[in-house]
Amino acid sequence: MKVLITPRSHFFRSQREAVLALAGELSIGTGLSDVEEYEIWLERHTFDLQLFEPEQVREYLEKAFNNNSAAYFEKIIRIYDLANLSQRPILLALIAKVLPSLDEKSIITQDSIYDM
Repeated sequence: MKVLITPRSHFFRSQREAVLALAGELSIGTGLSDVEEYEIWLERHTFDLQLFEPEQVREYLEKAFNNNSAAYFEKIIRIYDLANLSQRPILLALIAKVLPSLDEKSIITQDSIYDM
């Protein structure tokens, strides 16, 4: 089973557009033969990953950093846009890896996180 995780559900204008873009991938191993079947399959197998609330970010940091979690949460708040980016579960995992090396003057964007 393949899983596609993306924070960019808005990339496609409609479910049908997503189905057409993924049609080649869906036809492998699913036995589906037409667009309507693809739409039904995709609707049943698509899940939206919700953004974390601040408390969930804190909980993640507690598990990752134990005693230093409060300081790291404050660091996330102080670095421009990091609080916004940390709401995305996948980005939070990447942020946590580099958080100890960041300072308040760090400039972080969604794209730069992947390069760190």
